[in-house]
Amino acid sequence: MIPPRSLSALAASLTLLAASAVAASAGGFTLIQANVDCSSGTTATVSWLMYIDPDNPPAPVPEWVGYDVYRRSVGDCGPYVRLNPEIIPKAPAFETLTWDDTPPSGTTFEYFVEIVDAQRQHINIGPIDQFTRTWTTCPQLSAPITVGQIVDWGWALYIQPCVAACYPGAYFSDEKLMAELRPFSGTDQIVRFFGTVGCCSVEGPGIGIDHYELGACGITPAARASWGQLKAIYR
Repeated sequence: MIPPRSLSALAASLTLLAASAVAASAGGFTLIQANVDCSSGTTATVSWLMYIDPDNPPAPVPEWVGYDVYRRSVGDCGPYVRLNPEIIPKAPAFETLTWDDTPPSGTTFEYFVEIVDAQRQHINIGPIDQFTRTWTTCPQLSAPITVGQIVDWGWALYIQPCVAACYPGAYFSDEKLMAELRPFSGTDQIVRFFGTVGCCSVEGPGIGIDHYELGACGITPAARASWGQLKAIYR
């Protein structure tokens, strides 16, 4: 059995990519990037940063007062539920905001950070990349982070999520995993992936795979298995 892959390198590279994109952009660029962590096993900490182009800051948006944090289960495309009773006030650029949640165990959740006005309506803040959706399970690896079919991109493999669910699509380029899973590309075989999904590169979210199992779409009890797994999602 091959030991589980480390997921920290993926998270670090995605953060650097986002910061580099901001520094290289012109025209008042703003980027909001969210992340969620459940390393404690019980608490999902949603965190997000607003980046701006320091050399060409965007025009102020006076009606933008803060954020709301939503959660939904993805296996059954559950409804979005707002978690914070009051609006979370907007913070200066490059200052991290957080919200702690205690979700039910063994379920994959999407967290969504919404930009709002004082009436909690969505605010369009102009030219922006919003990486404001993020996914986790608590405890980690207690459910598949995404489930779907394999699509061969050549240099990487992409996971096309099950149609009836709301799992994230994601890609990976680990050579050993690609060799193991490429035979399933273009077939009806469903693969269940356990790990983390992070946002984003030009191609969309990437996945750090701990392990995977062959299975089917739909919600089934999570079980650890041996090795044998856009554009960014915008609002």
